[in-house]
Amino acid sequence: MVLRDSDGLLVACMSIVLLFCCFVKEAEVTSLREGVQWLLDLHHFEVDVELDAKIMVDAFHLEPLAIDEFGCIIGDCRGLVANSYFSI
Repeated sequence: MVLRDSDGLLVACMSIVLLFCCFVKEAEVTSLREGVQWLLDLHHFEVDVELDAKIMVDAFHLEPLAIDEFGCIIGDCRGLVANSYFSI
């Protein structure tokens, strides 16, 4: 994950290893959740998050959530950004 300022300059970066077996979309949305949590831990509350997976953007903005692991993680992401100024 890479954090850049409004000019595109590097502010911080982080890498994590996911030690579980899952499908690609679950891995993608887990990285979103971990990235959002990382930004909140760094006290960055006004953030534009760019994603390259349309399925995640659609799932984040559309109701209802799927009743599977992917939907649960999307719900976690929604909860994390509920009290901040994140734009996803």
